[in-house]
Amino acid sequence: MSAGAGKSAAFLRARRPEQKQLKYFGTRAEIFLRLAEAEWLDWADAAVARLATVTGADEMAGVLARSLAERPLLCQLLTHASLTLERNVSPHALRRSKAAAVRSTDVVAEAIHRLLPDLDRQSCLELVGATALIAAGLWQAANPPPAVRARYAEQSSPASFGRPAALDMTAELSRFVRVFRAGLGSVPARPHPESGKDMRPG
Repeated sequence: MSAGAGKSAAFLRARRPEQKQLKYFGTRAEIFLRLAEAEWLDWADAAVARLATVTGADEMAGVLARSLAERPLLCQLLTHASLTLERNVSPHALRRSKAAAVRSTDVVAEAIHRLLPDLDRQSCLELVGATALIAAGLWQAANPPPAVRARYAEQSSPASFGRPAALDMTAELSRFVRVFRAGLGSVPARPHPESGKDMRPG
């Protein structure tokens, strides 16, 4: 278990009575958003440290993929944040959670931009954001419930229906990063939200 996941698990096992926890946080959803906030920040710190040792684009893809695949709690919280959690919290809690996500994405994107200066800053942000979203879905596919895993095992063709049972999340996510990065280099850059100008160097 990662250090971030360990801290988050300990947080959930806190011995304060549930009523006191809810009084402090407001709703159960806010508790989980606070966990997501901590996971985002811990992930960003670890990812930036790892990326500082990287020397090329292919290595970057593997490092970014592993940094997310090794954080199952973050991947699960990403899945549920927009579906349910963010719909049941106060505006203050929502702003705090979003600020942590934006800040974390930004610092990791900056680390990638330093490593790959040919990829403009806005594209680096897109790459990190898309990778996090894909990681959330891949984690669910790579970790199905026991009944689904048993169903996969019954299939005679593991290359088709049963393939998710053998899905290597890190490998699949690393491939996504490489493909998405290549795609960013082949299409016009998205205009920067503040300037409305193309941020890709001419």
